[in-house]
Amino acid sequence: MTCWGMESNQSWPHSSQPLLPPSIDPYLYFVARVPKLRNRENNPVLFDELASLPNVELLEGPLTDHSVIADLFRGADIAFINTTSWGDEVAIGKALADAAKKERVKHFIFSSATDHSLHPPPGRLPGLPYWRTKAEVERYVRQIGLPATFVYLGCYFENFSAWDIPLWGIVWKENEAGVEELTWRAPFAEGERLPFLDVDHDLGPSVVQIMKDGVGKWGGASIPLAFELLTPLEFVQRFSAGLGVKVRYEYSPVVEVKYKIPSGYREQLEGIVRIFGREGGGEEYFPPGVGGVETARSIWEGWRGVEEFAREVWIPTEGRP
Repeated sequence: MTCWGMESNQSWPHSSQPLLPPSIDPYLYFVARVPKLRNRENNPVLFDELASLPNVELLEGPLTDHSVIADLFRGADIAFINTTSWGDEVAIGKALADAAKKERVKHFIFSSATDHSLHPPPGRLPGLPYWRTKAEVERYVRQIGLPATFVYLGCYFENFSAWDIPLWGIVWKENEAGVEELTWRAPFAEGERLPFLDVDHDLGPSVVQIMKDGVGKWGGASIPLAFELLTPLEFVQRFSAGLGVKVRYEYSPVVEVKYKIPSGYREQLEGIVRIFGREGGGEEYFPPGVGGVETARSIWEGWRGVEEFAREVWIPTEGRP
């Protein structure tokens, strides 16, 4: 099996979770690629932990090196591909698809995303820069006839609660009465129903099950990987129940960036505000016809909801410990 993009939140759970269950362990040879932009010097803990896993080979080289991409798929039956914005994502994604087809990969699982500019009527909404590139790669994979499955990930709990410097994170904030309380300040309309998942806990097992089911069951399928559909108010209600501490929601369309962000990412954030804020309201997170939680729950029954995540995992990232 080949896995691309191991330095990201999407591919990392395949290694941190029991990727190779005993029933299939002897039959899989796992190849993980760590791009040079995120090599051992930049991410030594991740690099060393990956290298310590059994049946893992790390391939390191430039994202644009076609010989490296060709080597990546030699002998592989299955691929999980998560392209990233480091470099020309569309060109790299197409090169990966071409190499996988040349090596006759039997099941190509691609982490795709929504191009909202194509939601009917086309052009009504902006296409988010970091999502529309994945959608373009998906169209190419379908075009060349690669046996593939496409997964779409919902909102990560971790994006709002577990990073050292969160964007739209849950933090301690003084309310109008001068009392500190936990507050989730974000640009999502109060009635907007968003799909959520615990990426560290639930992505790995879900994709492994898709691999085990095979392309015969999931070939050509678009699978929304989200286990709860919640409005922001429902999210904080369940978060509060898990913590045993009240968390309130504060709507804010302001994009307040507290750290350096990649080129084009502000456009991404402002597009999210427009699509899912009060100005948009009611827009689909996934592509038309791709939604709900039933498929994901049928694939992985051991999923962790936001209440359990808050109770067992969450650590406040700012203010009081």
